[in-house]
This record gives sequence, structure tokens and C-alpha cells, in this order.
Amino acid sequence: TRVAVQQFFDEQKLRADQIIQVKTVSLPARVIAYQYYGESTKGFDLANLNEDANNSFLNGNIEVFTK
Repeated sequence: TRVAVQQFFDEQKLRADQIIQVKTVSLPARVIAYQYYGESTKGFDLANLNEDANNSFLNGNIEVFTK
């Protein structure tokens, strides 16, 4: 698992301090992306970060990219 996570970070050029965890009610990934980034198209990236193949809705503790 550690290797897979590191590969994901390397591919996304991310560091652990660029990701935060937030709690959310059940919302579409595109809505959450709009709330955090001002554009709904990043909903797919948000779903991928949370390893959710069904990016329709995310809920509970999720990870989001920081700026």
C-alpha cells in the first residue's frame, strides 16, 4: 500500500502536506470540488484522490488538495 500511495503522490507531484482531510455530508464530488477550488471539473481529481471509482457522491472524512 505504501508503494502505491507513493507512486500516486509522485504521479500527481504531491507532498503529504498538500493534502488535508475534511469531513463532509454526502455531496457530489463536483460540488465539493467547486467549494474548495472554484471549479467543478476538479471533481474527478478529488474522486481519484479518495480512490472512489463512483465519483457521484463522496461523504465522511475525505482528502482534498490544498493550494
